[in-house]
Amino acid sequence: MLQLAEYGRKHGLPVPSRLQPNPSPCLDRDGPRSQSDEPPRARATPPKRKTQSSQKQGQKSSRGKKPVHPAQETPVARPESPIVVESDSELQTLKNPGRKSVPQAQGTCTPARRESPIIVDSDSEEPQKPTPRKKTQKRIVFSEDSDMDTDPLSQNFAPSVQQTQTRAESLIQVIEPEHQSSTAANPAAFRRHETFWFADGSLFLQLAGVRFKMHRSRLRRASAFLEQLFAIREDSFEEESMNIALNSGDALKVGVPVEEVAGLDLYILDGIGVKLADFEVLMNAVDSGLEYVYTGRGASQVQVQKTPSVAMLVSTIRAATTLQCESIRSWAIACIQEIWTWSPEFDFRKSLLLVDASEILNLPRTHWHKIPATVLARTLYELLRSPHFDDKNMDINLLIPRRRLNDARGKLQDAWVSIAADALSSVVLCPCGVPPPCESSSADTDDTAFPPAHCISQSPSDVVRDIHIRTVHTSLLDNHLSDPLGGLDALIAMEEVWLAEGYCPGCVYLRRKLWKGKKDKLMSEMFNVWFQDLMKK
Repeated sequence: MLQLAEYGRKHGLPVPSRLQPNPSPCLDRDGPRSQSDEPPRARATPPKRKTQSSQKQGQKSSRGKKPVHPAQETPVARPESPIVVESDSELQTLKNPGRKSVPQAQGTCTPARRESPIIVDSDSEEPQKPTPRKKTQKRIVFSEDSDMDTDPLSQNFAPSVQQTQTRAESLIQVIEPEHQSSTAANPAAFRRHETFWFADGSLFLQLAGVRFKMHRSRLRRASAFLEQLFAIREDSFEEESMNIALNSGDALKVGVPVEEVAGLDLYILDGIGVKLADFEVLMNAVDSGLEYVYTGRGASQVQVQKTPSVAMLVSTIRAATTLQCESIRSWAIACIQEIWTWSPEFDFRKSLLLVDASEILNLPRTHWHKIPATVLARTLYELLRSPHFDDKNMDINLLIPRRRLNDARGKLQDAWVSIAADALSSVVLCPCGVPPPCESSSADTDDTAFPPAHCISQSPSDVVRDIHIRTVHTSLLDNHLSDPLGGLDALIAMEEVWLAEGYCPGCVYLRRKLWKGKKDKLMSEMFNVWFQDLMKK
């Protein structure tokens, strides 16, 4: 048929209208191109399976329709993959715009039908139409500062699907579900104790954010408070958590929360009134046992201490009193009594540091009645004679009014001034020619042991006074102004000085004996009168 039409056109014969060729829709800038000038145009690569429209056309063509020349065939744009943007309400399917449409010439060529975009599943070769997705807990939200147009149809150029998806993913914020799983919850913050964390421990103790893993049996033997606490917990073992209320050694009602952690009981001791440093010292004593008692060396101490420090003993007393560790508390008090003795035989020239005195004085009032009175008397004396007594920033929280302390300090100064000012010239009579008794024995000695000699005490009073001023006032008066006991011990220890100044051995003996008597009397008065006035409420 085509050959007949071509033959008719060449020889000027009329050609039926049904044999007239359709004009090509592909137009060049210079005009329509003929069939001979344009090579056959390749068709767009079809999908893996033919669409329904293509199958129908194939069936029609097979029934007897005339074939169409490739140059006359209208190209159909292949639908591209759509861009799917997920929102809260619905799914929108966006299609990339194709080339600008070419005006069709009049003829029998039917333009391609515009169909909805087809989504091809990666797992299936069957074409599928877009279906709404199910909403998930994660929402996709575009960032507010995004420069991406929310309406892709308003753009003059639509990027490829891959570029659009990559750009959209960079602008997406994922909102997680409001309720997280239980495993994501953060536990209470704490840290393990470096020393008291035993792998075979049977319970946890926590204080001030520090957790101890200890042995229940050892704590039960050492502390009556913990023994009672453990007994109450054992009676209610079926409860995972509880709050136990009981009385501490300070006669205070306290509460101890208990909960189960990793199969073991956790006791929170923040409300019992014990400091972390004191509790650590007490655990040293509990864990080390007799080694701690005899050497003063705890588990966390490297150097061996022959005598525990006052600060460590006071910490032990505080914690042991609250937790009712009677044996440990008794040992600590015995050690303090040995260090802070209140005896005339003690040489008060050995002054203790004020920090040690403040440790005892800062004990709560509930602890004081369990501290021996001699220890408190020695502590008060160390405070009163301290050179830092008048410092306003002295770190001592006393329950004693400052006025009482000032009055007691004034009494000490008056007592020392009266002792240091007396040269004893009118009190001590020189026994020249008469030997003094031996200090180590009450038996009389041979007269030839102390031959008669001249004594400076028999010199004029101004000579004796000058010697006293030179030996006592210049070196002792100011140094022991608030420390009469230390000053008296210094006078007693100046035996060689008095002999060198010209006093006979008999006079030296009598003078030292007199100063010892003054010391005993002053200590008795301080303990029974002065300090009792200080301690009264």
